[in-house]
Amino acid sequence: MKIRKAKLNDLNKLYKLMNSAKEIQTTNKKVYSKNLIKNCIKDPSVYFFVIEYNKKVIGVSLAALWKNIGTSYWDSIVIDKNFRGKKLSKRLYQHYINTLKKHNIKYFWGIVKYNNYKIQKILKKFGMKRQNLCYFYDREIK
Repeated sequence: MKIRKAKLNDLNKLYKLMNSAKEIQTTNKKVYSKNLIKNCIKDPSVYFFVIEYNKKVIGVSLAALWKNIGTSYWDSIVIDKNFRGKKLSKRLYQHYINTLKKHNIKYFWGIVKYNNYKIQKILKKFGMKRQNLCYFYDREIK
């Protein structure tokens, strides 16, 4: 297994994987469009890494890196259902933390659905602290 940067030829695999995890979906629509994924892959300020096994993408971690203000927003971590329970999220998390340290980023945050108890438990193991409950609002601009 290896961790590497996401590439444009991963697009279809990432689209399927990232939209398959219902526990991270915040709306009834597919949050991760192919266009969004493609733009994230191309954007140098986005941390977009995959974990690969036998040339198959089995996990992904996505975050925004705001190096100029020393902050990052950790958007998601998704592991293929067939590979969960193998500490792959821990490997991706440690890779993310090492990247933050490399860029002198001292603070990061993320949002978790209130009923996603599995990831809440994992994040506590990673030393993260739950903050205030908030509501998710969105709007599509046409």
